[in-house]
Order: sequence, then C-alpha cells, then structure tokens
Amino acid sequence: MGSSPAKPEFSTVLADKHVTYGQQIMLRCVANTPDVTVAWMKDDRKLDCVDGKHSKRQIGATCYLDISNATEGDEGKYSVHLENSSGSDTRSCMVTVELKEWRSVQWNQDPMINKLRNFQISNEGVRELNFLLYGPVGAGKSSIINTIKSIFEERQYIECLAAAESTTSQTIYFQKFSMAKDGSFPFAFSDIMGLEKELLKGVSSEDIISALKGHVKEGYTFNPVIPLTDPNEYYRTNPGPNDKIHCLINVMPADKLAMMADDFIQKMKQVRVAASRMSESRCLDINS
Repeated sequence: MGSSPAKPEFSTVLADKHVTYGQQIMLRCVANTPDVTVAWMKDDRKLDCVDGKHSKRQIGATCYLDISNATEGDEGKYSVHLENSSGSDTRSCMVTVELKEWRSVQWNQDPMINKLRNFQISNEGVRELNFLLYGPVGAGKSSIINTIKSIFEERQYIECLAAAESTTSQTIYFQKFSMAKDGSFPFAFSDIMGLEKELLKGVSSEDIISALKGHVKEGYTFNPVIPLTDPNEYYRTNPGPNDKIHCLINVMPADKLAMMADDFIQKMKQVRVAASRMSESRCLDINS
C-alpha cells in the first residue's frame, strides 16, 4: 500500500493586491506539496473564469491566478483552496482597484469666492439678492444653506436644522440667512417648510407664492391648512425690491423623482407657474 500524501498546507501567504485600473492582477501562493487539487474563489464563491480575462495554473507546488485589464468589478476577496485525501487548507487576500481619474478638477475655490465678494448689485433698492429654496422634506434645503454659509464665513456653520429622510419638516418658520453680516457677500438664502405630498401637510403653495412676492416676513410660522393673508402681523402689504425673492431654487432628491405622487407634483407646478409669471412681469417692467 502506498503512503498517504502530505496534508496540504501553505508555506507562503496570499498577499493583498492594490492595482490601478487596467493593470494585471497577479496572485501567487506556495503549498508544501504539489499533490493537491486547487480551486480559486472570489467573495467565497467559485471563480467563474473568462477566456482572455483569467488565467489559472499550477507549477509544482506554486499556484497562480492572473487577471488581466483590472476593472472595478475585479475588486473583492480572493481565496485559494487546496485539498487532497489527507486534508485541506485555504488562504485569502483582498484585491482593490484604483480607478482612473475621469477628469481633472481644480479644487481651489478662492477665485470663485473673490468673484462673488466683488459682485455688485446694480439696483440701489436691493441690498442683497434673495434666494428661496423649496422642495420635499429631507431633500437637503437646510443642509445646502449650512454648507454655503460654512464656505462663505470660513467656519463650520450649522444653524438650519436638517430633516431626516421621510420625516416631517424641521423648518417651521420663514428664516432668512445672509451670507455675511458685513455685506461682503450680497446674497441671502431663505429656508421654508418642506413640501409633502398630502394636500394639508407641509408648506402650502400659497405661502410659497406669497414668499416669492415678498409678502412673508421673517419669523412667520407656516400653517399647512391656513395660508398667510392680510391682515396679519407677518404679512407685508407693500413689499419693496429688497423683500422679494430674486431666484427660486428647486431642491429635489434625484433618487425619488419617479416615486413622487401626483398631489406633490401639482403643488410644485403651482409654484412654478407663479414664478414664471413674476419673471415675465419683471421683464416687462424693465423693458418699459
């Protein structure tokens, strides 16, 4: 009777690999005996080899796996399993692929900041350009204002409370945030209650339109059921150029567009039509 083969054991490790996109991945591991059956796995599943992509071979007690033209899909955990009648052994490693930069980005924001700092408003009746952010609850309106303020003021700024996804709005008051108290940045962003798909929840279309026209004073508490009208201490009867909204910004979650209810879409259309009419009216005033 012949003697049993030696129990397979690895005499070297299967080293982790970090390669750049398009490079070849070469995995190598040495066993204590060539009398083994070799199996390669990826993410704990048998590796399905593709012609021209994967190359497996065994030379003596050394096991090889070569992967050509590395892509993001080649990342993962790779294992080599040795087995014979005396036992088995397994070694694993991690392969990461560094993707090529698809464009060169200049991250220096100083030129943009300086350009905005030197921006001049031609209308003497307007101290700062007013931007109004509106959109569904949790879309990121308040977070955008916090980010812009942090950039302009060169410090961490968190004053707008941001709502978690699929909750009620954290913003219940009409709030205006100037980008710089000293007037060095003549921009202000207003935050309002988020839109909700139900007709009697969230900010009403009427209140958004009133804010666009400058009728809503800062500090007004939004009422989803009863829109703001005159007489009310927070209703501005005769808004001036500096009270009106000069730019309406729609903030939408891109991954939820296909799931928006019709009631929600109708709210947005009302606001858009009103904003378009205001824009046309201002153009007529300028031309006349």
